[in-house]
Parts: sequence; C-alpha cells; structure tokens
Amino acid sequence: MVDSIFNCAQSQHKSFAESFSLGTSSTHPAIINGVVQHERVSAAIQIAILEIVDETGSATIGDLVRAIPYHIDVPGAVLALAGAGLLTLDLNGGILDTHSIVRRNAFPAPRGSDSTNGAPSGPLSPAPTGSGSNAGDRKIFSLPVPAFHPAILVAAASERRMLAKNPELQKPGVYILFNRDEFYVGYGGNTGARVGQGNQPIENVTSIVAITDRNNQLEPRDAKALERILWSRVALSGLTSTNSEAPEGPAVDPQRYSELEALAGQVCLALWHNDMLFDQISPRLALAGPQTEPGTRAPKRAFNEVPDGDVLELQFCGMTALAARQADDRWVLLRGSDVRLETAPSADPSVLFKRAAFLHSGHLGLAPDGKSYIALKDILFSSGTAIAQFCSGSKGRRLSSWTPVEGEHDPDMSALIAA
Repeated sequence: MVDSIFNCAQSQHKSFAESFSLGTSSTHPAIINGVVQHERVSAAIQIAILEIVDETGSATIGDLVRAIPYHIDVPGAVLALAGAGLLTLDLNGGILDTHSIVRRNAFPAPRGSDSTNGAPSGPLSPAPTGSGSNAGDRKIFSLPVPAFHPAILVAAASERRMLAKNPELQKPGVYILFNRDEFYVGYGGNTGARVGQGNQPIENVTSIVAITDRNNQLEPRDAKALERILWSRVALSGLTSTNSEAPEGPAVDPQRYSELEALAGQVCLALWHNDMLFDQISPRLALAGPQTEPGTRAPKRAFNEVPDGDVLELQFCGMTALAARQADDRWVLLRGSDVRLETAPSADPSVLFKRAAFLHSGHLGLAPDGKSYIALKDILFSSGTAIAQFCSGSKGRRLSSWTPVEGEHDPDMSALIAA
C-alpha cells in the first residue's frame, strides 16, 4: 500500500516524505545469500526481474507484468527489490503505475546486504575486493560512474539528408542547428530523422551538431531533458535562440538529472576545445549549468536587504513561501521559502525538472528537519502561479492565493529575515 502523500490535511506543519509499505517489516528487506528476503520475492522472480531490466537498461512496470504473467504481484516484488536497494523507480508524478520506469541501482552494494546474516549495511558500503580476516582491515573498492558516453557528429547543412540515414543517429538524442547569429536546439526519439525533416524554425543553417549516446543509454525522456540542459548552455554563447521559448523539461529525478548534466558538460567541452562555440566565455562558465542559465538567478541581495517590489506570502500544507512581485512584472521566489517534497499527479512535468535542476545547482536544498526543501537563493519565475505550483507541488492555487505581507517591511521582521 502506498502511503497517502498528497493530502495536505495530514500535515499540520510540514509535509511527509514519500514512502512505500514493503510488507510487515519496518526496515529495508535484508539480502541473504544474494536473495532479497521478502514474501513477494523468490530467487527465481528476482533473477527474472533483474534479467529483464538488465537486457535494455530499464523496463516499465507494465513490461515486467507482461513478461512474468505467472507471478501474482510483480509490482510488489519490484517494490521489495527497490526497498532492498537493487532497483530504483522513476515514478511519474509520484505515483506507481504501469508506466513507471525501473532501473538497476548504481550503488556498489544494496541496502541490507550480507552474505551470512543479512545485517544491514549503508547504501555505499563497498563490496570488498581485497583480502582480510578482520572487519577493520582496509578495503579497496571502486565507485560507479555515469554510463553516458556521448557521440557527437558535426556536419554542414548540405549533409542533412545524409545525417538522417546515419545509423549512429537512429536512436534518441539531441541536435543543435547554427547559423552565423542564431541557434536552435531540438530532440528526437530518432535523432537522424528529426534532423532530416528540415522544418525547424531557423534559416540559413550553416552547421549541424547531433548528440547521441554511444552505449544507447539515452531514453526519449532523457533526450528531452538533455535538450533543455543544452539549450541553457548554448544560450550563454552570444547567439540568439530561435526556439519560441525555453524547451520544457520533463519529469526527471535528481540523480538522472546530474548524470545528464555531466553528459552535457562533455558536449560543451568538445565544442569549446574545437572552437565551435563558447569563444566569448570561459569553459568553466559553459559548465556551470543552472547556476548561469538566463532568466533563473535573481540579482544578489544582502541578508538583511528588503527585496524590491511587493512582498507576498503563500500558505500551503503548513508551509510558507515568500515572493516579491516587481515592477517589470517578474516574480522572485525569496530565499528561505518552503518547497514541498512531494508533487501531485496534476503538477506539470517541468516542476520536477526544475526541482532537480535547482537541487543540482544549489538553488534548492533539504530543510534541516528533512520534511521540506528550502530555497537557498532568490529564484526568478515567470508568474506567481508558477511559483505556487513549484512550491506546493500541485496546481489549483491562483494569483489570489498570495497575500501581502503587512507592515513597513522592517529588515528585522522575521518573515524577511527568513527570506
């Protein structure tokens, strides 16, 4: 049974973290002799699930249910394996359904693993590679690294049709089209086909850069996220974007986002070292990601400095967010504001993308009590409604939900000190 995490009435002060009930035990399932100890998992079922996931790098819950029709509760078995640390789940909107994506956990040792007695261990406990009879003996172990290895193809515009036929591009990826003054970034499940269509809103294209993963680890959703990440990087180059607006990032978990940022960094360095882009900025700035993305970071403000504009307050689920509505009709989420951990199914996918991006960049952090996120810096948004959805994790809060902070805005006022 999945705990209810979207009912604000449950929380008098803060929201509760998402959790799953994985049987009668309150701890993570132990692993004994390599097998997860859980009523829904047998050795055969564990091997079958892991084999399906390993075959392509990931699988949906629906794929697993169809592939193992003889098991009465495949989702329950998947949750047990996830609870033991063998799998990770990508929950769309925080809900387990047939489209939820299952991946192997990248940690070197699963939670609760022990070959003899099932005693729990930490998620980064190393699998020893050396010898030693005492527990205190020094061990040597390696950590996993992101599996992405970019393949970057560069071509003149005249070779667009040839790129459409290139076998290396018949998979998910991202492409960038350039002319002397402008750029356009797009993505596709078949990168070559998308490049070859030739209907992108940019004229007089001089160069094409196509990016895929050599190991074919990019899924279409990853490519869409990478499109958004690379757009923010290329926007720093001095060229003008012909995208009608910033690409909307999909729902992505923070770990996957950081892996895609690392992939984007490799691409940017390759373009910089080959004098194709970023000649006006340093490579460090090109690698900074969300920290330097146009239209995200608000101007710096001293700790006790009152923000410009009208300061307003939003109450939700026992939490508080503060924002400044400024003269140019831009909105600034003020540092110190609460951001709910969970998101409702109604929330736009871009909310989860922004949360992952801001966690990666340090704009957002976990509150000391672990029950919410906290805005660590002032962050620009397009509207008060966008801030309300970002902070509350759900739609339905209109502009009228914001109420003015009364008083003379004394810098010593606790609400603004928190901001």
